Amino acid sequence: SRALGRNVHIYSARDTNTVLGSLFATNGMTNANFYSMVEIAFIFDEGYTLCGESGTNVERDNHPLQAGRYPINTADSLRVNNEPLLVRTGSLSAQAPPKEFLVEVRERDSQCVITGQPVLNAVYAVYGRDGYSATPIYPLAHEQRWLTHGYDSWITIPGARGSISSVQNGMLLRDDISLHFECYHLSINPD
Repeated sequence: SRALGRNVHIYSARDTNTVLGSLFATNGMTNANFYSMVEIAFIFDEGYTLCGESGTNVERDNHPLQAGRYPINTADSLRVNNEPLLVRTGSLSAQAPPKEFLVEVRERDSQCVITGQPVLNAVYAVYGRDGYSATPIYPLAHEQRWLTHGYDSWITIPGARGSISSVQNGMLLRDDISLHFECYHLSINPD
């Protein structure tokens, strides 16, 4: 079962015997984060609520997400989102970011954006030999999808023309954190 090792399980309130999805709740994960994840994984025709095991509604708030079973209540149908997973590729692949991207991200951030650890000589160690990586947020290997869905409009730097290689699509991370991000073991909630 794909639910093994996970401590949060999602069900339809109409069928509490079939797991629709699951995850491992980590420190810092909130009920609001959980609602955001549910809205990515499922498609609703109408509104919905999440309930705890006791049957009470789970509020969309900053309280810590608790391990348990969470039925989804909706007046209409819910469907599992079948959008394909976008696999990230490592920075040493054929889809390595251009040198300009690496330089601009290092100049702008000069520290790991998660830990705050400063990078010594951030601009000069362009190829990540210092333990830090300029990491694309949206996978570069999926540029066609980036364009098809209009994500290029997110790039607001004059002259960047919506490029997936814009500094706005990057962040400086410690190498170990970059690897976790690229493997989807770590996510960042922009809210």
